[in-house]
Amino acid sequence: MQLHGYTEQIEARGARLHLIGNGGPSFIAGFRELTGFAGPIHSDPSLKVYETAGLLRSRRATLGVRSLVGGVRRMAAGHRQGPTQGDPWQQGGALVINSAGQILYSHRSSAAGDNVSGSELLAALP
Repeated sequence: MQLHGYTEQIEARGARLHLIGNGGPSFIAGFRELTGFAGPIHSDPSLKVYETAGLLRSRRATLGVRSLVGGVRRMAAGHRQGPTQGDPWQQGGALVINSAGQILYSHRSSAAGDNVSGSELLAALP
């Protein structure tokens, strides 16, 4: 299940899931339509948020063996990726930040498809 499938469980814990993409704001509507995510989506084509969070930007991470093997596995399981929107070399991550601005948990993707699980993110919530 994609992370946004955990939205209700996250909100039940008093938290809110925010997505940050690196494509332009014009891509948000299409992403909503494709995924059904109704929560807050932010756009950062400058990649400043990614840089501040210490997230990896790497061609090797995007095109490396680990990413390719993971992509083949996901395709075999029936998952399909939509068109790339934004910087294809920028890896993502997940942060749990409390209201005081403290980072309680971080997952920094080391390759394309290296995503935090919903259960792991829920376990990180206070």
